[in-house]
Amino acid sequence: MAGFRTVVTTIPGLDVLTQIEGITIIDLQPPAIPVGAGAGTVCLVGEFERGPVNAPTEISGGSDLEGAFGGFGHTYEGVPYQYPVGVKSAQVSDYWNGSGFIALRNKLFAKLLVCRVDTSSGSVTVSRRANFVGGVPNFSIPNNGTVRASLNGAPVVTGTFTGTRGTIVGVGGTFPTGFMGTEFLGLRVTGAPEVIVAFQAGDQTLAQVIDRINNTLALDVAYNDGGELGLRAPQEGYGSSIEVSSGNCQATLGLPAAEVVSEWTVSVTNVTAGAYEVDLEVTVDGVATTYKASYSLTGAETTSQARDKLLNTLLALAPTGVVISAVGPAPNAQVLIAGEAGKNTVINMPNPVPVEPAPGDVSPNQTQAPTYTKVNGTGNVANLQFVTFQEVVDVLTPLGLVVELTAEGRLRVANPDGTLVATLQFDGSSTATAALGLPVGVVATSAVGAESTMPAGTRFKDKVNGSIWVSTEDLHIPETLTALPSVKVRPGVDDDTTPVCLAGDLDLVVGATPDAYGVTNPTDLIRLSAPQMDQRYTQALASTLDSNGPSYDINIIWSARSTQTIMKEVRANALAATLAGLRARKGVVAPPVGTSRADAKSTAITGVGVGSLGRQERITYHYPAVTTLIPEIAARGVQGGPGFTADGVIDVRSDGFYASVRSILPPEENAGQQLSNTPYGPMNALGLEAQFDPIAGGLRLEQQDYIDFKNAGIVAPRVDRISGMIFHSDVTSVDPATQAPLSDAKRRYMGDFVIDSVGDIAAPYVKKLGKSLRRRAH
Repeated sequence: MAGFRTVVTTIPGLDVLTQIEGITIIDLQPPAIPVGAGAGTVCLVGEFERGPVNAPTEISGGSDLEGAFGGFGHTYEGVPYQYPVGVKSAQVSDYWNGSGFIALRNKLFAKLLVCRVDTSSGSVTVSRRANFVGGVPNFSIPNNGTVRASLNGAPVVTGTFTGTRGTIVGVGGTFPTGFMGTEFLGLRVTGAPEVIVAFQAGDQTLAQVIDRINNTLALDVAYNDGGELGLRAPQEGYGSSIEVSSGNCQATLGLPAAEVVSEWTVSVTNVTAGAYEVDLEVTVDGVATTYKASYSLTGAETTSQARDKLLNTLLALAPTGVVISAVGPAPNAQVLIAGEAGKNTVINMPNPVPVEPAPGDVSPNQTQAPTYTKVNGTGNVANLQFVTFQEVVDVLTPLGLVVELTAEGRLRVANPDGTLVATLQFDGSSTATAALGLPVGVVATSAVGAESTMPAGTRFKDKVNGSIWVSTEDLHIPETLTALPSVKVRPGVDDDTTPVCLAGDLDLVVGATPDAYGVTNPTDLIRLSAPQMDQRYTQALASTLDSNGPSYDINIIWSARSTQTIMKEVRANALAATLAGLRARKGVVAPPVGTSRADAKSTAITGVGVGSLGRQERITYHYPAVTTLIPEIAARGVQGGPGFTADGVIDVRSDGFYASVRSILPPEENAGQQLSNTPYGPMNALGLEAQFDPIAGGLRLEQQDYIDFKNAGIVAPRVDRISGMIFHSDVTSVDPATQAPLSDAKRRYMGDFVIDSVGDIAAPYVKKLGKSLRRRAH
């Protein structure tokens, strides 16, 4: 070196610099480390199950996304992925157009913001019902056990649980029996396999016979009924039965060897003008049904004609378990009602019967008492020792009560009154409330109760057309209510099939909920139309222009839903954000799945050159769509309904994948490069959409197609046998023929990175004097 090399940490004067020939290096610490602005902050505007609307929110990961905005649909009765939003959003041709979950699935982001669109169709009013929570079914209730309830202080209403055992009582049994040790009896108890009771010579007395039967069955089945052998099922209820199925000693024990069916004869002995009613009660295998034969006579009929009127009326009712026929000529015209063989039918003509203008015109009489080898129990429950939830519903619902299960599987009984002054109380004389775990003498009110939250996704049912609507947000219900709260709802099946729910038709909360809720819709609920959905997206996009919130940092914005209006709004949003001094913003758009090549390259509807959409360097346009595997769809399969597939492979637009790649790659890189050897890794797409899948019978895109796409300003995905899925040309949507310098997308991305970085470096010096030290520091 022809001179000396010197390093100093302060700026020396000329006298020092010129005192000797050489190189003087000044090592100064900068006032701040200049760091480049971010280039990979992506914002998705789309439809989600819950969370704030029109409020861009930063997401740190998958669990954060699910916690803030929900997952894919909802879980009901242990079955996940039900009623997802955006299945076929607002009459658009392709499935999942609008689903934020699907738009984000299988993609990576350096930094992600989510802006939820308000997809609600209106609001419903929610009430908290006065209620009590009881025990866990099934319940053991005494026969004729009652539940006595008072609603809103009104007189007590009573529900009763009943059940008798299936019982056979011998007639004329012989004791001592004279058994020789060869006698046997086959018994079946409540449908169990036949058990053979083998009697011994010592089984002479009734007590010895009872012991032999009970010891053989290991059940308390046989008993002494006034000196006769009685057989009864252990349980009480119509589900019980006792059957003498075989044997050689039935006559000795007084038991039937063959059944004799029940039989009634109804005689018509006179005719008087007026209205008639004949009540027929038929019990088949323990289940009783009442039929009412109502008819009118003019008084001019013969007894045979009057009998035929009664006969035809009874036949039209088609009572189960009986055979009805005409018997005898006039004037003693009769109708015979006999039990059907093998159906274990008991017939009764309950009093006062019949209702007629002149008593005695119609006379019912039992002409054959039934004898059965199998007898079922009776009642309104199958087994009083095992009363099910549904049986509790059947007994208590007619009282005007709402009966449901909590999420923990406990019984909940509520007053359906939806006002703030409703009450519920169980009377102290009830005999079944203790068994159900319900308190007596305590008053529950609707205005005061436990604090709870009705989660987003709670289902409501239309009582007229059966359609399901779900809430779109969590609803907090405080301990004390001063007014009825409301919550927004959307159609459960979010496709084109949801009918209008007229005001007042939504009246049922479906499934287990944190409390006893009631619901009604004060106004009609109408699914959003396509233009209305466009307007909601426009509002959401506008919320991303806030310079004081997280949306300031957005570099790339895209929409989960694609329509002409929304694509134009994304373009306008990118330009407006950049002009307003937010981070320089780019928009990523694509036409709906299924768009033709000609339309994509044209000015038609959602084509790259339509109106004010295309030919803008801040917009990249992506076509065609690609396929990807959604595990949640695969888990449900086709039983999930519209939009679901057996293997979980679906078509999705390619704009989201481009936004994802751009988020990870450095801005100066070409997004069309082979991704497997980049920080991004292979793109998680399987192939092109169905219309361009040769294996599925679609067209094969050739080199000329990709030349045409590039010339039209389209970023087109392509499946390469070595590189996998790539974007073949990384171009902006400008017309390369007239704006070639603006066509290279990486130029725009790197240019915006420089713009934002220079802005950040210069920001500390705004409004400060331009001193030489500050200028050098800048």
